[in-house]
Amino acid sequence: MVKSSNEIEKRIVKSFLDIVIMSILKEIGNLNGHEIWLCIYKKLGILLNQGSIYSALHALERAHLIREVEDSRYRTYKLTSNGLAKLREVDKIQKAFNLLIAQLCDRVEQTPPIQH
Repeated sequence: MVKSSNEIEKRIVKSFLDIVIMSILKEIGNLNGHEIWLCIYKKLGILLNQGSIYSALHALERAHLIREVEDSRYRTYKLTSNGLAKLREVDKIQKAFNLLIAQLCDRVEQTPPIQH
């Protein structure tokens, strides 16, 4: 069954929520869980369960990719140097993937049509 574009986007965001959160923290700076949830909704139009955000935040914190900011009224998070390095790694993988897709598309365009 073909899903709507929004359903597919939501599935992608859920699958890569850790990367989405780290990217937001890199772009915007220190944020709490609610602010991250709101940012995803405003930027992508995707309304996630807030529990998903907090689960991802805890996993990222345990992996030392983000850390809690001291002297904050709310649990506010900051990207660590390990998190920044992970985003650089993801960026390299994304570029390689985009190149692969472009090469595959070129091959498809160069393939002669099948004669019936």
